[in-house]
Amino acid sequence: MGAQRSISWAPGGSIAVSSVGASNTEDGVPFRILDPRAQNVSAILSMKYQAHLIFTSDMSVAEKSKSYRAVIQECIEALAKEHNPSAQNLQLLDVVTEGHKILWFCEALYFVDESKDSALSLLRDWLRVHDAGVDEAVQSYLDGGDETQFWQVVSRLAAIGRREDATELVQTRIQNVDSRAMGAAALGDAGSSEPIYVAEAALLDAPPDTAEARLDGQFRVWQEECIATLEALDVKSGDNQLGLLLGVLGGQPSALQKSCRSWEELFVAGYLYTRVGGDPADRRKRSVEIASAFQATHKALLALADSNPPESIVVLARPGEYFYSAHLADLFSRAGKLDLYMVPANDQKSLRDYFVSEYALSLETLRGTVQLSADYLLSCGRRGEEILTDILCRMETQSAADPAVEKVFALSKKLSPKRSEMVVRKICTRLASNCAVIGNSAGATYWFTRANDAERAVAQAEASLTSAEIGGCHSAGAEALDRTAEAISVCDNPLIQEKLDYLRMYSELQASLINADEESSAARDAASSASALLGANGGLPEAHWGVVVYDCASILLPSTDARAEGKPIGIGKDETYSLLKALETLSASTGAHRDSLLEGLRQRNSAADPEQLLSTVRLKLMRNLAFCILSEN
Repeated sequence: MGAQRSISWAPGGSIAVSSVGASNTEDGVPFRILDPRAQNVSAILSMKYQAHLIFTSDMSVAEKSKSYRAVIQECIEALAKEHNPSAQNLQLLDVVTEGHKILWFCEALYFVDESKDSALSLLRDWLRVHDAGVDEAVQSYLDGGDETQFWQVVSRLAAIGRREDATELVQTRIQNVDSRAMGAAALGDAGSSEPIYVAEAALLDAPPDTAEARLDGQFRVWQEECIATLEALDVKSGDNQLGLLLGVLGGQPSALQKSCRSWEELFVAGYLYTRVGGDPADRRKRSVEIASAFQATHKALLALADSNPPESIVVLARPGEYFYSAHLADLFSRAGKLDLYMVPANDQKSLRDYFVSEYALSLETLRGTVQLSADYLLSCGRRGEEILTDILCRMETQSAADPAVEKVFALSKKLSPKRSEMVVRKICTRLASNCAVIGNSAGATYWFTRANDAERAVAQAEASLTSAEIGGCHSAGAEALDRTAEAISVCDNPLIQEKLDYLRMYSELQASLINADEESSAARDAASSASALLGANGGLPEAHWGVVVYDCASILLPSTDARAEGKPIGIGKDETYSLLKALETLSASTGAHRDSLLEGLRQRNSAADPEQLLSTVRLKLMRNLAFCILSEN
């Protein structure tokens, strides 16, 4: 027997195909994972697969945020590598880059511990990656800028927290300055009042830019010294260029505003140098006030800076693209910052659940993402279950061979029992109807049984039984009945199985009839099955009794000259009584009811008169009964 292959779920919603010798297992089933990072998987789809793994993990909020950033960065790099990208791809790259920028900014302000260095370093790194204006200005100066440009660049670097880079520029200029212009007395004199040496001293005196230095007052003391130096130099030299740098280091808003060239730069500068209390909300508020000199490049950034996470989530969303809003809302919710925010709708769904469910719905249209969609929806409570139920019921499942069928059933188990039953019933009913259309009574009976639709399951079973009844035990209808009986036996529906158990017995009867002419044991089995079927406890509808009695009586009829005397074979007295009793029930019927009971006989033997057939059958049964009684005596 060849190796069996089946489809299962792999981590992240990937398709897992069972394979011999596979090293990985899930629920004890070997499988091979189709890597979402493979070449045939788009960068966007890969990003969504990996984000789903993060979403369903037990990471902390900070770890999740950092992991999301890494996944989005990987997507950006993949999109940037495309040769001859289309306008659509370039637009997509802009969207992903924007999402990365906002999530990173949010992480720095909300999801890391302010008492550690990570918040400050995250903001500096965020600006370095997403605002290249400073680096361009530095390069422009290095390519031949003048002294004015030098001071502008140094002040700008210092303002956004890159004091090491500013110090390096200052020291490089000191080394390269013309000794004749500086004067021999000033050369090498670190205590000189020359502006460049004062700038170097102020930068070198700065404490480590750590949270600890800010908390213990070192940073504040250094800033006050910079302001004192500025005030002293104001009297002596009035040097505006040096004064601008000292004002930046001292945290003067006007100096920060003159040094920066964008809202992002100015906000970071305000956050790094503001001298308000240590509360993050106060620092954000003060930084927003300082940064108001420029127009914010994105409303979501302004909302985050202004301590309004819900607004940032809303403005970040785009029609059909809720990836960033959904994950950002989930992070804020896990951090306990969205508890009171609701969507202005009738159901008053939470902001987090609204965007997560909208994102899950958008996944429905992508290849291989139903599992992802399910996990997102199941995190949204009752409304999420309602949406997932609707999605599963809509899934295209045209035949039992479709792998999606078992996937839907597996996902439905994650729902509440009531909704799970709804999904299973919907899918099974669809499959049953498709089987019925093509005349597959066995398949239709099976799926209607799984759908717990007893009425239609019985109707299909009746159709299968009628086909076997008309064709007899050697017909294709008999084979179809065997399949129907087998299908019912494997259904997990005891009530319908019991109700349709007569199909199994009828199938066994026909199997025995095949060899009843030659084997007395087969005849006895056939008579036993017939006796069990007939009567109130047999379950077989009366409309089929006539053919059962006829088939059993047929084995009593002579089929060869050697049996011209009609010697009965293998049907006992009790079984004969049962057959005669059923026959009399048919004979006692009248009118339309009688016609319906004899319809099976008419179709089975269209050349004979049903009334004549009843008489012949009665005669043969009476002769067999007499033989049985004589044999006992």
